[in-house]
Amino acid sequence: MNNLSMINIQQGYNPEVFYSELIVDGVLLSEWLAEYIDKSTQLKRLGVKELGLSLNLDLYSDTKIVWYYLGQLGDGNVSYVPLLVCPEDNDLSCTTIITEQYIIDDKVVWKRFGLLTGSIEKQNPDAIDWFDTVPELTFAKDNFEKVFSQFMRDFTEAYQHRDEFVDIDFPTNFRIK
Repeated sequence: MNNLSMINIQQGYNPEVFYSELIVDGVLLSEWLAEYIDKSTQLKRLGVKELGLSLNLDLYSDTKIVWYYLGQLGDGNVSYVPLLVCPEDNDLSCTTIITEQYIIDDKVVWKRFGLLTGSIEKQNPDAIDWFDTVPELTFAKDNFEKVFSQFMRDFTEAYQHRDEFVDIDFPTNFRIK
């Protein structure tokens, strides 16, 4: 079983602004992925130097899409979750790394990873260029929910004064009880 955690990194110019990084087994998710994909050919050809987490995108509608698919945690559910994006655009229209998320019993499995080549709203696995060399990740469901609940709380506290984020429909399983 893998361990999932997240850190929020504050921006020096404004203490309430932060960006988040997912950590898998003690390694940043983007660095973990780089171990398994040939970054120099797969991402360099797209003009991407690094990837950013997709939980707070510039387009409000994109942020809602990410949280919707991330929160599909009913047993037997499969969804294609946009995890990482090109930070220069910070939306789902450019370079987007997807995971195929399965929910099995008390586990969240990120079965495979790939590059989105179509529209995420259609949830079409044929619109994803899958990376063959990336292994799956399996998290305890309670670990998964705890990590995203903490992010949701931090995000809400930091951005509660910004009207555009007031009605993000965070999945109910990510609410801190």
